[in-house]
Amino acid sequence: MSDRVLNFEGIHNFRDYGGYDTSAGRLRTGLLWRSGQHGAATAADLASLADLRISTVIDLRGDSERALAPCLRHDGFDGLVLFAPGETAGIELAPHEEAGRGITTAAEARGAMTRLYAAMPYRPILARSLSWPPK
Repeated sequence: MSDRVLNFEGIHNFRDYGGYDTSAGRLRTGLLWRSGQHGAATAADLASLADLRISTVIDLRGDSERALAPCLRHDGFDGLVLFAPGETAGIELAPHEEAGRGITTAAEARGAMTRLYAAMPYRPILARSLSWPPK
């Protein structure tokens, strides 16, 4: 798993979704990436992102999260940024933070995250983020 993670100075949790086995075969590496927001990206981070030649960004954050921490893009970025207007979680917390309220054990955390990620694809706003233009 560690070979899928790219280390950046100001971007956290950036990893390649490729390499996983699925019922349709193994996902190709270097095509589908996941990360946290890029609001604290450094110039070096943005240069490294440019090298990845990412052409589409799907931003699953809500309006307040995007306003609080706008993502930085490298100067040559001319890709498509998809998102649906609205909130994806409570006003104060991202979905994973919201799910983690009151968690005190590893078992509770595992259960909360499993429930969260099983339900997230069915949240109407997140489903709209994956269609263009958003409805």
